[in-house]
Amino acid sequence: MYNFFMQRCQVGNRLVPQFAIMIAAFIAAAGIAYAAFMLYKNVIEPNLQQQSVQQEQTTERPKKDERAAEEVVYTLEAKSLTVSAPVDPMLNRGERTDMEWSYPHLKSSAKDDIKDKINKAILEPLQIDAERTNRASDNEQSNAELYPDGEFPCISRNVTVTYMDENYFCIRDERYSTGWGPHGDTVVTGVIFDLHTGDTVSPQDMFGIDTEDLASSMSSAVWPYLTEMRREHPSDYNSMLMRSDSSDYSIKGSTCLYVTSKGLVYRTEDYELGSFADGNCEILVASWDDESQVGSEVTPDEVKDGTTVKVDKED
Repeated sequence: MYNFFMQRCQVGNRLVPQFAIMIAAFIAAAGIAYAAFMLYKNVIEPNLQQQSVQQEQTTERPKKDERAAEEVVYTLEAKSLTVSAPVDPMLNRGERTDMEWSYPHLKSSAKDDIKDKINKAILEPLQIDAERTNRASDNEQSNAELYPDGEFPCISRNVTVTYMDENYFCIRDERYSTGWGPHGDTVVTGVIFDLHTGDTVSPQDMFGIDTEDLASSMSSAVWPYLTEMRREHPSDYNSMLMRSDSSDYSIKGSTCLYVTSKGLVYRTEDYELGSFADGNCEILVASWDDESQVGSEVTPDEVKDGTTVKVDKED
């Protein structure tokens, strides 16, 4: 019996280490499986998802590029405002007349904030002037009573497009106001719009020249005109034209400049050529391709209603 029990104990002693090894192996296998699961969950699976997203983006990118290359077509449409203006409160009391103020309106082939921005910039100043003119008295009164803010009513306002391409939309705004004296005041303003942003840009930016070079170009253009027209000695010696060689030469904020198919045009203001009777002139100061024309007088171009341009829009 003793030998029998001793033999059984030896067998039990051998089984205990084997059992422990089996438990340890099981625990190790479970740990490896858990580690593999966590590796897949935290590393492999996110990488697979990221690759899938990148693949989708790569597949979609040509579509975006196609959209980026799409062209937006702008079409020019002529519109007008009807304004009620006094005929002349000094001579024709109580009489008014309806006047049509013309202005351009951009239409787009796609939903586009830029054309809305440009149209608003053109129309709002006209509406302000129209409201003032509609309120102007048609009875003779003193100037202080008739125009308390010092602003004479605008009797004529016409905005025309003088240049239009795939990058720029250029207008010429002619405004005539009067206090019913011997003559009124005509102001011409040029505005350049960027068709990619809707913002206004200067002639210097559009033609790629600095202010000093532009002033020099204007000086070089004005004198030939004065000579050709035999206006060597205008009566107004304080005129900008007569100060063209002076260091204080000014471009007046470039608003007297507008763009045409021939190039950049300068429009003189009242009294700049001398007396009011000397009138105004419109002189080419920078040409697109024919410098021999610089200094010549030009007739304002007008882009026709229905003209279209195609503008590449970036995504």
